[in-house]
Amino acid sequence: MDKIKVAIVGFEDITKSYYSDLRRSDYFELVGISKQDSSKNLPDIKAQIYQSVDELYSYHSPEALIITTPANIHKKTFLQCQKYAKNFLIHAPLSTNMGEINEMAYIAKENNLKVCIGYNTRFNPTIISLKQALKKEEQIYSINIIHSSTYPKDTFGGIKMSITMSDLDLIRYITSSEISEFCVSTNSIKDKDIEDVLCAKTKTTNGIICSITNSWNYKIDRFCIEISCSSGHYMADLVAFNLRKMDDKGLINLRVDNEDMSIRFQNSEFFKYCMSGDIGNLVSINDAIAISKVIL
Repeated sequence: MDKIKVAIVGFEDITKSYYSDLRRSDYFELVGISKQDSSKNLPDIKAQIYQSVDELYSYHSPEALIITTPANIHKKTFLQCQKYAKNFLIHAPLSTNMGEINEMAYIAKENNLKVCIGYNTRFNPTIISLKQALKKEEQIYSINIIHSSTYPKDTFGGIKMSITMSDLDLIRYITSSEISEFCVSTNSIKDKDIEDVLCAKTKTTNGIICSITNSWNYKIDRFCIEISCSSGHYMADLVAFNLRKMDDKGLINLRVDNEDMSIRFQNSEFFKYCMSGDIGNLVSINDAIAISKVIL
């Protein structure tokens, strides 16, 4: 199988995760990374580094690009890149501005570009097992998400952009439904200008009640999902990689892979998308628009 030449555009902390997988990928050949004027120093990255996309393409012709720049310059980066490549994976969120998202969607459609958004939580091993288990359920009644962490270095866009958008995507993904109602309360504990606590109540178009609790003020990372269904109650831990089900027979431990391969699985889906045009379990621009309309 021939590999697809790929480059990373952006030099942020998340770039390391993509680099770590791509350097040993069975599907992609990483030809370089464009720093895009980033001042960050990532010493663990040994790939060829270029200062701009133009410089990168003066040496290579990658068919696919993975954009890991900050969300507030995704549009600018995408506009620079779209003249070179036809296949894009843009690390989430797509943008913090609805107008920019619509413009990027228009450009992608007009130029027949394949664009997907990197919400790699969809490929967390606990979510993979949970989705499989839920196929056997007749009905989902409710979903409760607690997704919190220690205070991050990068707080751009507040907690809504950093965590809540991803949680809304998971709700849509798990329920195969749209968000019809969204009521949110936020607070700013550490910095009065940055929202770092959020509680939201949502309802999907197929009638599932959901709640989301996000915080940057925890002492540890916590990401748990509880789902009430027709045959029992699921308890999923996306940090510890475990999944349990409580039913009338008692508590059952369900099988979950104990290694986080979410970036690898996402990149594998991206390869298939590049080759066939089948977006599979990836997040499309239309998905990103649906999420953004709820929260922006």
